[in-house]
Amino acid sequence: MASGTPNRKRVHNKNRITRLATKICREYLNCQRMWDHLYSQSNRVIEHKLDDVLDQICVKLDKSEKKTLKTHRSLLKKAVKKRMAAGRRYRKKQKEIGKEVAQAHKSAAIDLTRGGDEGDNSNAAASETASETPTEPSVKSESVKSESAKSEKKESPKPASPSQRELALDFKARMENRRNTKKTKRQAEKEKSVPKKKRSRRTTRKEKFPYPLGTVIARDFNGEIFTGKISKLYPDDPSICQVTYTDGDKEDFDAEQVTYGSALYVRDCGESLKKS
Repeated sequence: MASGTPNRKRVHNKNRITRLATKICREYLNCQRMWDHLYSQSNRVIEHKLDDVLDQICVKLDKSEKKTLKTHRSLLKKAVKKRMAAGRRYRKKQKEIGKEVAQAHKSAAIDLTRGGDEGDNSNAAASETASETPTEPSVKSESVKSESAKSEKKESPKPASPSQRELALDFKARMENRRNTKKTKRQAEKEKSVPKKKRSRRTTRKEKFPYPLGTVIARDFNGEIFTGKISKLYPDDPSICQVTYTDGDKEDFDAEQVTYGSALYVRDCGESLKKS
């Protein structure tokens, strides 16, 4: 293996350890109470407490996860510590952001109240100046008239909400339209698609025994020749047949034995093959 390329087994073990560490921190150590229990006053993890917690967690893990915890305990502890430290930093940052947001909200509320006070003061000053100047009453009377004219105008009537029957009919029409579009699409696809040619089924011919029923054969038993006929064929096994001799005995023959027996019958008995 070239230098610099990581071993596959090592990478697999590392990924498995990181997955197990994230599972432990997410499901069992993701609370402030556990962090207070495991961390000392100097913000360092207490080793024996972490070992006890891991032993308690090991009971709840799967078989493969228990094996990784036992074989790679030191590496798993390092990964858990790293994950816990990252979680504490994240929570601390979130608390700081929350404080900043709360302060911003408070300052905005203070500014608004100040703005309201200034507005009230400005209104009071305007009223004082209005009492001093003679031209202000005419302006006030015009504004009152415009407001009264606006209030006199009738508000535009709101559109009436559709009834349940109308909604049901509308839904039915939309569903029918959708079904019709799907149907037209299917018909178009069927018209475009070329019908496939059906494959011709090849009929496999069943093998048959080369000799028919009733074929006469002969067999030599210690100098004595016995004749017989093929009395039965086996459709399940066409390689053999049953031969019945003249004395009633039966025997199974294959094709080669039948050819030899028929030739022997022609030679010794001097007769042609008889077929039933």
